[in-house]
Amino acid sequence: MTAFTRANSRAFEIRRQNAAHKHYKSPAKNRLIGAVNQYWRDYNTQGWSGRKNLKAVFEAEGFRPSTAKRILREAKVPGCKEARTHHNSMAVDTRGAKPFFTLDMILDVLIFIEEHEGEEKNMGWEVIITEFDFGCHPSTLQQELKRWGYGHFIAAQAKHLDLRIRQKRVKYAKIMLQKYPTAQHWRRVRFSDEMHIGIGP
Repeated sequence: MTAFTRANSRAFEIRRQNAAHKHYKSPAKNRLIGAVNQYWRDYNTQGWSGRKNLKAVFEAEGFRPSTAKRILREAKVPGCKEARTHHNSMAVDTRGAKPFFTLDMILDVLIFIEEHEGEEKNMGWEVIITEFDFGCHPSTLQQELKRWGYGHFIAAQAKHLDLRIRQKRVKYAKIMLQKYPTAQHWRRVRFSDEMHIGIGP
């Protein structure tokens, strides 16, 4: 280990002054850590006062919030979590709101949709919400099922269809019925409102 001589001390001070972020010595860091620990003790015993928060604690000790958080992470102060998360971490991520649906709930819905194969074009999100008594907004279920690839298979209930569209659909159905008169031809047909646009030669 290098001896801490007067020259080394001067070089250390120069490096500290030229650093990208301000370096604080141990007494200042200890004051910050003590103030944060006291804040959490008061918070856990008395609750939030409505006036003082961690940012106010940082400013009272003369620290910028980003610097104070870095010091607290390095010191592993309880209540100050690591900002960095790893993709292969086994720890449960507790940030954000808790998910409304559990895996079992979603699997029940998927089984229900599979059992009603062919009827889903007439099935709105409200039908599933009512069937399972989830008590949430239909868009909440829609967003969750989109992750499983079911967002485009359940029809949105249209209140009105233009007369020309209805006539065109009836005309198309009659033409197809003439081409394929038996029920056997229709077993593998799935009716869909999806539109595919391609650019020809």
